Amino acid sequence: MSSWNRALNRRCARSALAVSVLAVFAGCSDRATAPTAAPASAARAAIGARAPEVRDLGAPGAGLAVAANGRIVGATTATGSDHATVWYKDAMTDLGILAGGRFSRAYDVNERGQIVGDADEGTLPDTTVAVLWEGGTPSILPSLGGSFSVARGINARGVIVGSSARASDNLSQPVRWSGGVVTVLPVLSELGSQANDVNDAGTIVGASRLPSGISHAVLWEGARLVDLGTLGGAQSEANAINEQGQVVGESQTSGGDFHAFVWYRGTMTDLGTLGGANSFAYGINARGQVVGSSQTASGESHAFVWTNGVMTDLGTLGGTLSVAYAINASGVIVGTAQLADASANPDHAAVWFLK
Repeated sequence: MSSWNRALNRRCARSALAVSVLAVFAGCSDRATAPTAAPASAARAAIGARAPEVRDLGAPGAGLAVAANGRIVGATTATGSDHATVWYKDAMTDLGILAGGRFSRAYDVNERGQIVGDADEGTLPDTTVAVLWEGGTPSILPSLGGSFSVARGINARGVIVGSSARASDNLSQPVRWSGGVVTVLPVLSELGSQANDVNDAGTIVGASRLPSGISHAVLWEGARLVDLGTLGGAQSEANAINEQGQVVGESQTSGGDFHAFVWYRGTMTDLGTLGGANSFAYGINARGQVVGSSQTASGESHAFVWTNGVMTDLGTLGGTLSVAYAINASGVIVGTAQLADASANPDHAAVWFLK
């Protein structure tokens, strides 16, 4: 499998395809038996009469975020290492790497065209720094002094969230960057946490470890930290939040599987699967449509869109694996999908259009 097969098997038997550059956090759910996908007729009714259209963005890699104006950011591996990339108005732009570095990755973009991610400075092995690109020019964001930092989300006001290792013990801390200042967010314990997304109201979501070492999905509202709990199992992770305050992620079930969830106003809802054991939610738009990846009954992992209570398989580019990472209000979905020819670089950045 290529470097775009994210480490979804790092905490359990998560076989969903995922980008290695994004740390996917495990979660918990309260249903021992995974619900199956709705019939195809119900799925078509939920998203429209026409099946979703998928298009290859033309390079191995993944689209990781999409703005309302259709600007897509992510990373490509055509050069042999990850390069932060932008797709906009049929043009693909390589944002390059830092001087002396080896890789870069773009995780989010706002309507002003500000892009955030991480990159290698080349000073130490496996060291990354959080980066903000404006007008194609990268700026390194301040860190807590440890060996890594990463910027994962940015809102319309330019508030950035992510994580940074502190100098004392190199443990990951959830941070917010605003006005050039880095601020550490409250945590459930000192064992490691990170922030994954922020909405325009400034509400932040991510994961924080309990004293036991297990991660729980959390939400930050100002200085207030809220543990979102689980769906019955031990672990959970929040990956994205929309302007209405709906949060999505994945949670472990009481039976040990992982299910995609939506959390809203204190209630965590299990979104089910495409017929297999596990599912993971990575993005949600203002209409409450959720995207992610789920195992099918045959054991393959496919991108999905969940809307009006129905999870729909988005298919692939001819291969067996795909993941959807983000969706905008117009129904443009971005992610990665495997080609039918898996001989070399089979996982390509992909975009789906809901009709």
